Amino acid sequence: MTLTFFSPFLRLKFMLLTLAFKVNIRRTIY
Repeated sequence: MTLTFFSPFLRLKFMLLTLAFKVNIRRTIY
């Protein structure tokens, strides 16, 4: 029950981390 409750939050966190990582790569390139 706890796993299903926290899974969307973890997914959102992962998406935010990947987005920040992509932004950092773009900043280093440009």
